[in-house]
Amino acid sequence: MSGSTTRLTRVSLLRRNAAERPDQVVLATVDGPGLSHREWDVRSDGLAKLLAERGLRPGGRVVVVLGEEDWTLLACWHAAVLKAGATVLPVSSRFTAAEVAGLVADVLPTHLVTRERPVAPPAGTRWVDAAEEPSATTAARPLPEVPPAEVSELVCTSGTTGRPKLIACSEENLLAPLALAADSGHVVPAEPERSLHSAVIGTAGGQRVLNGAYTGGGGLHLGLVEPTPRRLLDAVARHRPDRVGLVPAVAAALVRAGAGGYDLTCVRMVTVSTAAATPALLAGLQELFPAARILRMYGATEILPAGAAAFFDPARPEVVGAPVGRTRISVRDESFAVLPPGRTGRVWLRYPGAPPRGLWVAPGTVRPLDREGWLWAGDLGSVDGDGLLSVEGRADDVLNVAGTRVSPAEVEAVLAGHPAVADAAVYGEAGGDSGDRVAAAVVVGSAVDAAELRRFAAERLARQKVPSTVRFVPELPRGATGKVRRHLLAGLAAAEPAAPVVPEPTGRPGPDAGPVAFLRGLWAEHTADGAGADSGADFFDLGGTSLEAMLMLTRLEERFSVELPADALYTHPTLDGFTALLTGLLAGSGEPREGADRDGHRP
Repeated sequence: MSGSTTRLTRVSLLRRNAAERPDQVVLATVDGPGLSHREWDVRSDGLAKLLAERGLRPGGRVVVVLGEEDWTLLACWHAAVLKAGATVLPVSSRFTAAEVAGLVADVLPTHLVTRERPVAPPAGTRWVDAAEEPSATTAARPLPEVPPAEVSELVCTSGTTGRPKLIACSEENLLAPLALAADSGHVVPAEPERSLHSAVIGTAGGQRVLNGAYTGGGGLHLGLVEPTPRRLLDAVARHRPDRVGLVPAVAAALVRAGAGGYDLTCVRMVTVSTAAATPALLAGLQELFPAARILRMYGATEILPAGAAAFFDPARPEVVGAPVGRTRISVRDESFAVLPPGRTGRVWLRYPGAPPRGLWVAPGTVRPLDREGWLWAGDLGSVDGDGLLSVEGRADDVLNVAGTRVSPAEVEAVLAGHPAVADAAVYGEAGGDSGDRVAAAVVVGSAVDAAELRRFAAERLARQKVPSTVRFVPELPRGATGKVRRHLLAGLAAAEPAAPVVPEPTGRPGPDAGPVAFLRGLWAEHTADGAGADSGADFFDLGGTSLEAMLMLTRLEERFSVELPADALYTHPTLDGFTALLTGLLAGSGEPREGADRDGHRP
């Protein structure tokens, strides 16, 4: 690697962009003001001085907790920490309180930046109000140039198998593709682009948004705070983006809702990332965005910048992608021996010239994740003779059914092809001496029974892969990034009845019939203790998150054709109050029914 790689930092890129394109707006939310390169540089200078005044020194650790409505504020605090030579961990307020507490305990931050003062800050941690601005005296002080921390940023994994882990990243890792391209003389100025995204702060997707803003290239990154289908379509109509970035959960909701008369031909590319997307979903997106190419992206927080990507080809729906940039892909067996094309094994990736990421264990302790420079994110797959990658699924998720390996992703793709299925996740149940039994948790959009779904699957899958159990659920359990939390599926499905809950075929249901029962089911699904909780308890005190709130609103809007305010669960946080709001809207009044106040409490 040449010396230029070590000199390139995100702070140096921000300084350069502020000098060359000072007034260009690079970050915004669809309903908020934008942030130009110059404003970003100036504001982050001031916040870096404020942090120094509060005791932050090079090598310190700062956790910044903000919501997706605060993308521009997050960017300013993020750059401020980097300018101070410290390590930054951005965290979305969509994470549960327990998840945030766990991450803070892992980092042991010197400083915690939030909008609300924590009840009990960790010992040795100084709290800083995210809304605070430096005084004139502080802003006038010089800001010394300091080198970046060895670990400049921490990023959260998706937490699909349990508590999120922290991945340690250096500036060299984060900027390797740009630095290596510059060394080779192959940098081509990017075309101006307006991209719409629904990335979650603190995840690999959120990190990609910030890095895109730091590196510049003329693009505007627009954040969609609450990515319901209606709000996404409204944002496309208002802002006319060239590119739309989606996670599969949001994409699936959008495909189910349809275009609704909106003109989406301005979109030239739709990217789908962070989780497996079925061929049926990708085909649905292609129909929805007729002028766009659908780009499927494969990667993982642990292995970036290595990754793969490919435009969706209906003739080869199993292909996830070809190597991106300098990425190298190798499929190997459990002993690390290379397997020939077509053989399924562990998918290892590396990016020559990029220092690999590591697992954050504690301050000063980062555990290497690589083996001879190769990284494995836990996936199984194969590479064909042309070097194209197909992914079977995570090794931990693959089932052993009477000696036959069964990929949940393959079965899910088949179930998703049924016109009545809105969402599906496959998991294993204990099958005694024969190994696992295939089970499916299914969300339906129209009437269908388990026997029909099993028959549909049996026509398209080998006998061992057909689900022996089909359970119908109102929603699949998902984390902050929208990925399915598979470790919760068995318990969730076991608690649900065998009969599907589907929208009424005609008309709007009465206020005391379907809506109330359906809402109670969603409430139990989207809170940790909702099933047995007092109906006067607060949704967020029960473990609900802002993402869970968004998913609930989306499901209710789709089922009952009602438009709910984006802050409905904040203004009506109890089950009683939200039930009153919903039934009032369905009755046409838009207000809670007589006898209940706005929180649903009766005199």
